[in-house]
Amino acid sequence: MSTTRSSPHRSYTLPPTVLLSSQVGRHAGVQTTEDGSLLLKPGLPRELAFYQFIRHGFL
Repeated sequence: MSTTRSSPHRSYTLPPTVLLSSQVGRHAGVQTTEDGSLLLKPGLPRELAFYQFIRHGFL
């Protein structure tokens, strides 16, 4: 008997965002939700590689 496995990827809908008004440390592109409840920072290639590495249990 075969079983169907759900995808590990989830789809989320983010609320409207705006650029963070107090950018520091040369981190351009940081955004926040309009209500300020969530901070969004673009991931640098090195950061993405790190999180992908640990996601697969290599750390």
